[in-house]
Amino acid sequence: TYHGGLWCCNTGEHCLEKNELITPAPPNSTYYMRYTIDYDEIQPDNRELYLAGCCDASGDLSHHGAIEYDVPKCDPSINPGCVYTVSTRQHVGTGSAVFGLGDDYTIDDREVELVYAVGHQHRSGLGIHLFNDKTDEHICSSMPTYGTGIEAGNENGYVIAMSTCTFNPPLRMRTTDVLRIIASYDSTVGHTGVMSLWYLAISNVPKTSQSTSLDSVVSPSQTSWKVVGAFSIAAVATIAIAMYQRAKHQGYEVVNENTPVHS
Repeated sequence: TYHGGLWCCNTGEHCLEKNELITPAPPNSTYYMRYTIDYDEIQPDNRELYLAGCCDASGDLSHHGAIEYDVPKCDPSINPGCVYTVSTRQHVGTGSAVFGLGDDYTIDDREVELVYAVGHQHRSGLGIHLFNDKTDEHICSSMPTYGTGIEAGNENGYVIAMSTCTFNPPLRMRTTDVLRIIASYDSTVGHTGVMSLWYLAISNVPKTSQSTSLDSVVSPSQTSWKVVGAFSIAAVATIAIAMYQRAKHQGYEVVNENTPVHS
C-alpha cells in the first residue's frame, strides 16, 4: 500500500473514481513564492555548469532511484536512537532528465570537475553525506537547518536551509567514478515520500587546467565560481517533478486517510 508521496497512482496501484470519493473538495488556496536571482555580465572565463546524474539515496549503481522513499517508525527496543539511515553507491554520471525519473544509467566515461554540492532532505532529515567510494575520503556533508519562528523562511520545525560545499580548485573526477551516499532521518514517527538527494554542479574539463583529483583530500572552501546556473537547474528539476505529477493526476480530488481504498 502506498501511503503518500509524489508517486500517487504508481504501477500496480489504483486511484479512486470521483464518485467514490467521500472527502469534500478542499477550499481553494493561493500560494506565493518569492526568490532572488543574482546575475552578472558574461566573462570570457565563465564556464557552463550542469547537474551530475548522481545522487539519489534510493538508487544504486544501475538505477537512478525513485527520488523518494519511506521512513518507517522505529522500534525503540531495537533502535533506541530512532535514526533511520540509508546508504548506497552511484556513479557520478551526467545530468539529463530530472534525476532520470527512475531510468537506468547510461554513462559515458569522461572527465568533469565538481565545483559545488548541496543536499536535499525533508522535515526530520538529519543530514546527507558524500564519500569517494574508492578511497573512503569524505567529500561533503550537507546538514539541515530548522526554522524556529513563524515568519516566512523561518517556519518552526521545518527545513529552511541545507549547508553547502564549494571547491576551489574544482574537484576533478570521471563520470564513471563511484560515490557513496549516506543519509539519515529521525524515525521517532514514520515519514512517507522523503528525499535524500545531492545536487552536484559540475563542469566539463577545460583543455588546460589544474584541479584537485578525486583521489586527493578535498577541503570545501569559498569559490568565485558562478553557481547560479546550478541553482536554476535544481529549481527547474523540482518544479518539473511537481508539474509532471500534477498533469498526470489532474482531475482527482484529495484522498485522506479515512477514504476507503480498493486494492
